Amino acid sequence: MFYFILDDETSLEKNIKVTKRPKLPAPQRDYREYEIKGRNGKLYRDLGTYKDIAIPIEMNYVGSEEQWNTIWRNIKRWLLKGGIRRLIFSDDFTHYYLVKKIELGENERKIRESAEFTATVICEAFSYLISGLNEFAYTNVLYNQYEETQPIYIIEGNGMCILTVNGTECKCNVTDNLIIDDYLEIAYRRDGTNQNTAINADYEAIRLQQGSNVITITDGFNLKIIPNWRVI
Repeated sequence: MFYFILDDETSLEKNIKVTKRPKLPAPQRDYREYEIKGRNGKLYRDLGTYKDIAIPIEMNYVGSEEQWNTIWRNIKRWLLKGGIRRLIFSDDFTHYYLVKKIELGENERKIRESAEFTATVICEAFSYLISGLNEFAYTNVLYNQYEETQPIYIIEGNGMCILTVNGTECKCNVTDNLIIDDYLEIAYRRDGTNQNTAINADYEAIRLQQGSNVITITDGFNLKIIPNWRVI
């Protein structure tokens, strides 16, 4: 049976049945258009980014007349929860999508105990590898066979250190540990303490580029990376 997983909970656990496998749209690249007088057609500037994708998921559920509204309220509470979330489909357990928001359509009551509705899930264009959520020694992620990615750097040690990624220096004042989240563009300690003032970094410049990367760290510090591998 086809189902989906959202925030480690399955649609089956919520008593929801996916009635039709969703169509997965191809991402659309962002371009800027220019019209020049006297020139045939338009010129397009590739911005190097992608538009979000919308994945419609058709679902239904069954419940007694007394349970019907309660089930629907629980479904809304689960699906409309805010924040960035992970979506996994049961036919592709190796990858996930980053959900930005979910839009619910009308809840159509077909018969007394059955209802149908569609959830449109707005996601980043990329699908992410589950394996990219693991921590690796930085020497094991120097080659990126996927798209450019926004990793999480985990530094352990004490004092001032310099993290260098492909020639860009990031100066860090570390007390025991420091986490640099390139996706969220924030720095913090493992206990959640904000450390944005402890670093001087150009987040865009310390991404892992496609292909070979050169990464160094000041002697005496330990560096691990959660690479957040992603593909189109």
